[in-house]
Amino acid sequence: MKNNSWSVGRIVGIPLEIHYSWLLIFAIIVWSLAADYFPMHHPGVTGGANWAAAVITALAFFASVVIHEVAHSLVARAHGIEVDRISLFALGGMSGLKSEPTRPRTEFLVAIVGPLASLALAATFWLIWLGVGPAAMTPAGVLFYLAYGNLVLALFNLIPGFPLDGGRVLRAVIWRLTGDLARATRIARRSGRLIAVGLAGLGFYQVLFSAPANGFWLIVIGWYLWGAATEQMPASPPASLLRDQPIPSPVP
Repeated sequence: MKNNSWSVGRIVGIPLEIHYSWLLIFAIIVWSLAADYFPMHHPGVTGGANWAAAVITALAFFASVVIHEVAHSLVARAHGIEVDRISLFALGGMSGLKSEPTRPRTEFLVAIVGPLASLALAATFWLIWLGVGPAAMTPAGVLFYLAYGNLVLALFNLIPGFPLDGGRVLRAVIWRLTGDLARATRIARRSGRLIAVGLAGLGFYQVLFSAPANGFWLIVIGWYLWGAATEQMPASPPASLLRDQPIPSPVP
């Protein structure tokens, strides 16, 4: 184990690591799928089949997260940026870039390709779901969750606040319009902090009045985004950790 992470192999030549905190979110998602999602939407799936479907769904969802990160990494490498690892952790995935993009166009392309990959996965799973049909309860449940999960993952990451992909897209656009990377970075970080406060506020409301579990999750994500958005980020840092994809909710 290195830095509280396990190396589980390589993908497209990039080391793939799993942080110990990932085990917690994986267990939560499996439990929520088996105890809530499948019984609610597919009551005919029970017992061991329920838990097996939950494990398969969770593994497939995190495989989708890895694909999202691979998309970032491949575009980064195509523009001369080395990637030293892809990591899974409690709130999503990370691509370890050894340097920051030096042009706004590169920043934009590296950031936007992740959500586009997730949207493509969502469309693929949705089309397969349509072909399978709702009568095949377990496969239909797995496919629908994967389509929904990837759609939410893409849209959530397009929120224009650093360090989400949308925040990096925002930074790229402002950088291109103003020619000032430092100013673009400050604006993207401020946007990230505002979004973090908004998510945490919504989370507190849900904890008190409607959906405590989802509310707690939003508070955790808001806390994470606030911390990431307030970290020191010089205009031209020697290295970058492209951190994104907090998982909005374990269950649709």
